[in-house]
Amino acid sequence: MRNAVVGLALLVTGCHAVNPPQVPQYDRYGERIIFVADPENKHETKNHGANAKYIKDGPRVFYNPSWFSSMPEEVQTFFFQHEVAHLRLKHLDNYASASVRQRMKLEMQADCHSILYLQNKLQYAPAQFEMIYDHASLHIEEERTKHFWECLALK
Repeated sequence: MRNAVVGLALLVTGCHAVNPPQVPQYDRYGERIIFVADPENKHETKNHGANAKYIKDGPRVFYNPSWFSSMPEEVQTFFFQHEVAHLRLKHLDNYASASVRQRMKLEMQADCHSILYLQNKLQYAPAQFEMIYDHASLHIEEERTKHFWECLALK
């Protein structure tokens, strides 16, 4: 019921501008990450919102603008930083061959990395994390959203 109420509230709030990070982001090897809108779903962003990949020109985060436009900027930043985390933590090296359980662990690590970035670098307030939790709980597994609060306790 809570998810239905939150979902209705989010629907009523309307669309938001999509704001990929304006500050340059870099992968583990110091290569600049480029954020690329993918409205035609050429990089499988339709159902996931975004997808981190290495292509011949370097690290990219492809994102679905219509998926992101349904979220406030703080939530967009969480999901963008989640994809950056996959690149920084070298998750793409083993993701394709990982088991379902291993993938969940990688996703939770990326979530935690993103949350700590928001907390330590961007100084997000508790109310902003509540908003992120409410929106994320509509899009990702409950096991992952429950883990958010453990990440915040790591500071």
